[in-house]
Amino acid sequence: MRLDLNHLDLSFGETPVLNGLSADPIDCGTLALIGPSGGGKSTLLRVIAGLLIPDAGEIRLDGDPLPKNEDALREYRKRVGTVFQSYNLFLHLDALTNLVLPMTVVHGVPPIEAESRAMELLERFRLTDHAYKRPRELSGGQQQRVAILRALAIRPRLVLLDEPTSALDPEMAAQVLDMVAELADEGIPVILVTHQLAFAKSAADTICFLHQGRIQAQSSADEFFTHPPTEASQRFVETVLKY
Repeated sequence: MRLDLNHLDLSFGETPVLNGLSADPIDCGTLALIGPSGGGKSTLLRVIAGLLIPDAGEIRLDGDPLPKNEDALREYRKRVGTVFQSYNLFLHLDALTNLVLPMTVVHGVPPIEAESRAMELLERFRLTDHAYKRPRELSGGQQQRVAILRALAIRPRLVLLDEPTSALDPEMAAQVLDMVAELADEGIPVILVTHQLAFAKSAADTICFLHQGRIQAQSSADEFFTHPPTEASQRFVETVLKY
């Protein structure tokens, strides 16, 4: 994945959220966006997902500019798998149907093919025994993994994860981390927002530190956590890891 972020501005009313955000060209498999709350991480993720249109600036993914008109954005979104921290599973449907329904309704996949693809994913990620359980019958980690599988079922060009482990205990978070690692191993690009630095360090190749609507530090994960590039990023790492 090559990602170019150039001079992005976005405001909600009178409040600027992205403020001339730019980055050096990002070329990696897994990118983590970290930083203090309110720094613009989730907003940037939604812009990359095509859910928000910036007021100014440009994003390029693998050299292609993200579209800005609604018809083109609709087609773009069909190729991006986005997973929010609330899971957004259909509570009245079992795990299998949660995977099948978007494929058939949104992407026009024939039902037999969609069910076969969904069962392959559930088996591959060791969730076959939970295929016919509804979300309330699944643990938090299992629900999050099903949500990620739903994003994968559409065979996306890119997977976006917003705080995928924020509500999970360490064991459940480890299940999600294992899944993200498998995606990276298979060459599926991932961009994730997280407050959990251990997760970012384990999962990501590249780190971008966002603060006050800008990327204020950018480096490889190993370099970032060994020698944070800026005073603000060093202070953030020391504060979060202190406890």
